[in-house]
Amino acid sequence: MKAAKHHYVPEWYQRRFIPPKSKDNNLWVLDLDPQPIPHPGGHHFDPNPRRRGPDGSFQVPGLYSLHLGQKVSDIIETHFFGEIDRLGGPAVAALSDFVFTKTPSPNVQDLTRYLGAQKMRTPKGLAYLKAEAKTDDQEYAIYLMQKLHLAYVTMWMEGIWEVLRCDHTPTKLIITDNPVTCFNRQLPWDKPECRHPYEPGIDLVGTQTLFPLGPTRLLVISNLQFVRNHWINGKSQRTNARMFGDTMFYLGGIHTGRQMNEGEVRAANYILRRMATKFIAAGEEEWLYPEQKVKTKVWRDLGGEFFLRPDPRRTGFAGAMYVGYKDGSSWGMDEYGRVPDESDPNRKAQHDVEWESAQRTKEYWEKRHGPLPPGSMLI
Repeated sequence: MKAAKHHYVPEWYQRRFIPPKSKDNNLWVLDLDPQPIPHPGGHHFDPNPRRRGPDGSFQVPGLYSLHLGQKVSDIIETHFFGEIDRLGGPAVAALSDFVFTKTPSPNVQDLTRYLGAQKMRTPKGLAYLKAEAKTDDQEYAIYLMQKLHLAYVTMWMEGIWEVLRCDHTPTKLIITDNPVTCFNRQLPWDKPECRHPYEPGIDLVGTQTLFPLGPTRLLVISNLQFVRNHWINGKSQRTNARMFGDTMFYLGGIHTGRQMNEGEVRAANYILRRMATKFIAAGEEEWLYPEQKVKTKVWRDLGGEFFLRPDPRRTGFAGAMYVGYKDGSSWGMDEYGRVPDESDPNRKAQHDVEWESAQRTKEYWEKRHGPLPPGSMLI
């Protein structure tokens, strides 16, 4: 029996990147490590790039198959990912055009669940789980994926979210076989700790999570300490880094409206391509080769000094948040997910240091960029 196609990048997500005027509803797909195809007469030719539709792209037959005795089950593809994709698709669409108080709000729980699953469901994600578990067992990796796909959600929800736009640039964003990409300007792609299947840890202060929501929208999630201190060591660990912890998320804290320029889009595509494993795709063929047009390939200099950094002037210096329940009880957390404790001298010292660095960072941005445009929302 022929194994069913299992898409590690959903078809609905791929369709978001197909240009509206496409006649064949296909994308340009590039194999980063192609195998030459034999041709009669002893010649070989490179199949790259080619036009392919979502049905035949970013999929591996039987990737998530479970063997139950003599039977083969597709339950992971049809039920586990089926539900995640069904809810994740609308959440991605809602975030793409989200403006606080003006558009419908995305369901953050559905969105982060999708991001977590997307991070681990790819061949690269499964290879990472195998490497960490020191196993070659594919079904055990699938089991770990089910158990751990929410592992990063807590730290993502405590980060600063920004949806960057590229509505007016000639180049648009690409898709890769690693859609949820981790970028740390102090940890280049070719460093041992970043080579396949590894990426910079989300628990590191300078690591940013990049996820193209579509060809003209890029979600960037940055750690709060990275935003508060322009000069911080990006390889240090963020405060209270943890998995599966309770936390809260403020929709009004999502930065929206900022446009990327052409150089920044090319730099973002260069990062996405470098952190991919084998396949990338785009609406136009030339977008598949960002390395040919980026101003520099030096990792720390990509896109310029302020590339992908949220404007710190749009991020307030919030402390604790509390929520009350109908029974009269309440629960609270500080900006790093800890139970508030104003009597802790170490936290006061951290608060004072970060307050000073945040003010210097805002002043630095003001000198480089001028005042915030009228009407910019402070959050």
